[in-house]
Amino acid sequence: MVDKIKKRQIIGAICTLIVSSCLLSAPMAQADRFQRTASGWLNGTDVDVDVNGNTLSVLNTFGTGTFGKSASNQVTELGAFEMEFCVFDPMNGIFIIRIPILARSSIIRFASGDLLFSVMEPFDPTSINFLCFDVNSQIGTAEIPMVITGGTGKFAEATGTLLISQNSTVVLEEADFPVHIAITEVIDGEIFLSH
Repeated sequence: MVDKIKKRQIIGAICTLIVSSCLLSAPMAQADRFQRTASGWLNGTDVDVDVNGNTLSVLNTFGTGTFGKSASNQVTELGAFEMEFCVFDPMNGIFIIRIPILARSSIIRFASGDLLFSVMEPFDPTSINFLCFDVNSQIGTAEIPMVITGGTGKFAEATGTLLISQNSTVVLEEADFPVHIAITEVIDGEIFLSH
């Protein structure tokens, strides 16, 4: 009887060791800091894919960061300007208009060929999804929260959140020509990779 109990205890201890070592060696999602600094350009278009009166803008940037050199392509839909202001100071001639950023998607391509996909968190009129544009200096600023939705290669099952902080300067704006804007941006966030 004592021998049976000892055998069970030994077998139980061995099973515990096997299960523990399997759990420790199993791949787990690991949080990594994601940072990227980039510059590029934005082209306005006449394309209105959802026929709501708001056209798309295409942003291309080149940069470097946590995962090396990269290029990105982002598509953004801005809402209509509705006379709302980030800063309104007529005494000092400061008119910084507020333009809603309704949607944005992003594909970042790294030197390895791996792609990272992200989309803007759902638009919330009380949140930070706005472009603040200074009418006098022709400079805009925005902060855009993004959600990582996967990708290819090492990013195939990636998840996480990013915050894009962006500055823009109008280069060309004509009534009969889509706008052309120079962009600098910093992306910071957390990414979980399945190793």
